[in-house]
Amino acid sequence: IRCKAKLDILTMDAEWPGAFHVTDLKTCRTAQPGPFAAACGRYGYHLQAVWYERAVKATMSHLKHCQSHNLIAVESYAPHAVAVYTLGERSLAAGHAIMDTLLQEYAACLNTGRFPGYSDLTIDVPEWAIRRAGIEEESVDEPNF
Repeated sequence: IRCKAKLDILTMDAEWPGAFHVTDLKTCRTAQPGPFAAACGRYGYHLQAVWYERAVKATMSHLKHCQSHNLIAVESYAPHAVAVYTLGERSLAAGHAIMDTLLQEYAACLNTGRFPGYSDLTIDVPEWAIRRAGIEEESVDEPNF
């Protein structure tokens, strides 16, 4: 499967050959730790970090170990406070587990040609739209031929 990723910052670790750091810039309402951590979960930043890590390893064979996933949080409103966070191991483990499941589901969809979605159902527009057309309610017992 061809995939792509657009990392904000990729740095090599000078002390550890083959190691690297991924850093992503994020705007946010607040860079306070609690609310920003909640936003990370809500927007899937831990999944994005895992995606970036896998992209680097797949395209740059000399880079084998991601030392850290860093997030630079910049508040959208003045005075634009900034905080720098590193995603924890539990968050990354959850990201890897979820990513593995999603990729397996996608592979199954590709193999079967079936992608989950909404069922094929018959629906009607709301009653107000039917009344607007001037159509009276018909009796179910009496077919209209």
